[in-house]
Amino acid sequence: MTGKMRILALAGGVAMLLWTPSARAGDACVEMIQANCTSCHYPTRICEKIGQKSRRGWKVTIKRMLRYGLQLPGGKMDEILDCLQGLEKDRGDLCR
Repeated sequence: MTGKMRILALAGGVAMLLWTPSARAGDACVEMIQANCTSCHYPTRICEKIGQKSRRGWKVTIKRMLRYGLQLPGGKMDEILDCLQGLEKDRGDLCR
C-alpha cells in the first residue's frame, strides 16, 4: 500500500468514526419524536415546523401538548427540544 493510499484509508476510517455517532444520535431523535409525537400527529405536521420554530417555540408547543395529555418521563423535555431543534428539514426517516 502506498503512502497516499494509507492516508486515504486512515482519513476514511476517521470520517466513519466521526459520522457514526451523529447518525445514531439522529436516529435516537427520530425514535423519540415518533414515540412521543406521532401517536397524535402525522410526521409531516412536525416536519413542516422543523427549521421554522425556535427552541422557545418548541417548548411552548410541548407544554401545550402536556396539557392535552402528553406523558413525558422526567427530563425528556430537554432531550426532545434538542432533537426538534437539531433535526434537519429533509430528515428522511421522519419526514417522508
